[in-house]
Parts: sequence; C-alpha cells; structure tokens
Amino acid sequence: MKILHINTTDTTGGAAIAAMRLHRAMLKNGIDSDFLCYERNIADDEHILSFSRDKFLYNKAAHFLSNKIFKRKLSDKPGYFSSFHIGTDIMKITDLSAYDVIYLHWINGSFINLKGLETILRIGKPVYWFMHDMFPITAGCHYSFDCSKYQTNCQRCPYMKHPSSNDYAAQQFKKKKKLYSKYDNLNFIAPSVWLCECVKKSQLTKNHNVYHIQNLLDDNIFKPTDKSFARQILNIPMNKKIILFGAQGAVNNPYKGFDYILDALNILSQDNAINQNDIELMIFGSAYNDTIAKRLPYHSHFIGFLHDEISLNLLYNAADIFCIPSLAENFANTVLEAVHCHIPIVGFNVGGIPDVVNDKTGYLARYKDSQDLAYGIKSVLFGDKQFDFSYLDEVKPDKIVEEHKQLWGGI
Repeated sequence: MKILHINTTDTTGGAAIAAMRLHRAMLKNGIDSDFLCYERNIADDEHILSFSRDKFLYNKAAHFLSNKIFKRKLSDKPGYFSSFHIGTDIMKITDLSAYDVIYLHWINGSFINLKGLETILRIGKPVYWFMHDMFPITAGCHYSFDCSKYQTNCQRCPYMKHPSSNDYAAQQFKKKKKLYSKYDNLNFIAPSVWLCECVKKSQLTKNHNVYHIQNLLDDNIFKPTDKSFARQILNIPMNKKIILFGAQGAVNNPYKGFDYILDALNILSQDNAINQNDIELMIFGSAYNDTIAKRLPYHSHFIGFLHDEISLNLLYNAADIFCIPSLAENFANTVLEAVHCHIPIVGFNVGGIPDVVNDKTGYLARYKDSQDLAYGIKSVLFGDKQFDFSYLDEVKPDKIVEEHKQLWGGI
C-alpha cells in the first residue's frame, strides 16, 4: 500500500502536527507513506514532497492579491472563513495516480481549491478527508460556533459583510455540494465524536461515509517525566502550583478562549481559602506581551514558541494542570499531549474536549462559564483526587494505525 497525505504545511499549525504524526506512525508501522505540502520547513526527508522554494514564493505572491480582494467580502465576526476558489496545481509536484489511498488534511491557504479537489477525486482512488476543523462540511467557515446553517444551505452567512440568500458563502456551498455529489470515493474521518456527528448532519456530507478515528502521537516522547527535573530545565519554581495554558497564538486566537481563563484566574485570585502566593501561570504559543502580563493576577512565565516535542513534553511535565478554555475545538493536540504526560486537564464542555476530559482525567466545565472554570481549576489544583489515565490504552499509536488500515481492507 502506498499512502499520500496532503496538508498545506509540514510543521505549522495543529493540523500539520496531527497529520505529520499520523504519517510518521504509518511509516513506523511499515506503511509506504508520503507527505505532500505547499509550504515545506523540514529538509532532507525523501517522504516529504513540495514545490521548489522559488515556485512556492511565486504562488504565494500570485495569490496575495486574490486573498486581499476576497477578505473584503468578510464581516468582522471572530474566526476564519476560507475561499475554496484559490489554489495551485499539485499535479506538478507528483503523480497522484501512483498512490493507493489519498488523505486530505488541512488544505486551505491557497493550496487546494475546488478544481484541485476534483483533480484528486477524478483519479478514482479512495480519498479520506481527515477533518481538523469544520471547513469540509461548511460553506467556508472553520468553526460555525452556534450557527447550524451548514445543515441546510449556508445562506445569509454571518461571516459575510453583506449576507443574503445568494451571498458568497451560499454560492460556495452550492459548488461544494455539486462537486461532492459527483464522487463516491470521497470519505471523511473525524477525530472527535462531536465532529463525526456534524458530518452526518451537513447537507454536503450526510450521504458520504464518515469514520471516527482519533488523533495520535508518539508515546515514546510524550510521557510522564520527573517534575523536579522538568522545572529545573525550564527554570520554573519548585514550590509553586503551575497552571499551563497554550496553543498556537494562545492569547489572540479567537477559538482558544483566553478571556475566559483570564476571568477564571481573576475569580480564583479573590478566593481567600487558598494561598494566592502558591499559584503561577505558564503560557506557550505566544510571545511575551506586557499588556497581557499586567492583566493577569498571577506571576506568569511566557514560554513562547516551542518547535520540538521533547521540550514540549518537559513543559507539560513541569505543570500541575493544563487549562483549555476553547470556545471551538475539534480534537486538540494539546489535550492529547497533556493526558499522555498524566497532567489533569480543565476545559469547557465543547467539541472534542469531552472525548478526553472527564472526572477521571480532570474537570469538564460548563461552556463559557468562567465561574465553573475557576472552580474546576481550584478543585484539581488543590484537591487530593487521584486521576485515572487508563484512557491512553485506547489511543496507542499502533492501534490507531490499525484502525486506518481497516478502512483500506478491500483495496
């Protein structure tokens, strides 16, 4: 079997990380797997395919103006909406017909458009779109929040500056639906139960196969490590209760809910039942921000951006608790990383978070309830409960790879 994974980048963003981990796990299990990307950062890897650097820069420049014009159509609603009309010709990178199975991951950012998707599907090979957000099942938004219009027609889209029954979103939705309906080799994989149910409800995908397979990671890297050693390496005080929060663009990302952890920490700082001097905060995925630091009620360590998994593993092991107050989430890599390090997690009951977080592994707070989030942080941080991480038996890398192999059984 020869497998191809397609993702816009090889390292940048949660989807790239999850896709690359799956690709490498397949290689480790003896599967011939390649990784095709638009923007390449990893050098000297024969299994990673991409445009030349000059061609990549040319493509980016050519699409810059188109993207700028497109953004004029969008409202100021928090979140992201992508055009599916801007793309590149990936057939210039490799012969797709040489592969038995093709995986699509996160393909936005001027990489794969409607025409490119049809080129892939027309080859006739099984295509599995591994969903890292909601874009495949909506007109173009990556998370719909409380909007359910993707279940009908995506008309009068709140992401449009001038919503109407025939706005840009409605038109793109129609084009997606027409394309999807032409090909029965298009399948979908959702890593969370929540997203799997969304696929079944979308007008675009309800007649296509959808499979629930969770993300994986290398459990030889992400594992419990001596906390004192981890803190010594990172220069974190030994005698403090450390709350960890982080994601790509942690304090500015509209999906990650920084304002809610800020509210929860301010609530916690008014609690006279706990020693306030015991608590400190670690933030990764964002550079130091003086304005943000002054708003936080506790001394905070801004770790910045970590680019290797060994350092990331130390970061989790230096913490006492990981907090994920996301407002929209599929299946966060950070949750999987934290639980593999046996760090209890506090997060909102939204998206794929409850697939991992429960009373065995942490505390699941009511959605957008800062008071309940603060309660969860306090109870986990200062309670004496012993947490159960037997969930990890369900997500062994070899087991997850085997689930993928079963999809191809008839090939």
